[in-house]
Amino acid sequence: EVYNEKTGIGETLHGLPLGCVSLKLIVMEGVPCSSAKNTSVVVSLKSTRPNDSTAPGPPAQVSKPGRASAHKKNAIDFNQTFTLAPVKTHEAQLVFDIMDQAADPKRRGTCKLHLRDLISQLEANMTLNVLVREPGPEGTFAPEATARLFIRAKFQYSKVRPLRHEIYELQNKERELRKRKTELRLSKTKD
Repeated sequence: EVYNEKTGIGETLHGLPLGCVSLKLIVMEGVPCSSAKNTSVVVSLKSTRPNDSTAPGPPAQVSKPGRASAHKKNAIDFNQTFTLAPVKTHEAQLVFDIMDQAADPKRRGTCKLHLRDLISQLEANMTLNVLVREPGPEGTFAPEATARLFIRAKFQYSKVRPLRHEIYELQNKERELRKRKTELRLSKTKD
């Protein structure tokens, strides 16, 4: 693996990007939909660079229809896992579009997650605030306090970078220990 500083993603020796997003849709609540069985989520990657129309990763994926939650009213369970690979750059965001097949227009809500929020490469449980379509001819999207999407996400972009940071930390500790050892030797010779 070679770490590409320009894209922020590890690559094979032949230039194939190794970025991979592992994502689990858990539950959505507070988004008005006709019914759980008509509701699905479209997950896509969009570039955050201005005037960049190239795809930063694979095409959009659609979830299976949801199920009415047994635990909470006005909530829809998805419990579905996605893998998006290869991801070519950090300069992208995950876009979640909530679709209701029985409504017109179909897109009932949307939320976003920037890949830089997943830079730790560790799995994270996240709560995303959903912008809900307002009724009316314009159908603009506005935040609603109770509209949330619960997900678990992990963005793995390099195996080299975490190892490199660990090596730097160990080298710093070694330097500190050598410095303390030298100071102790010098203090003993003065006595």
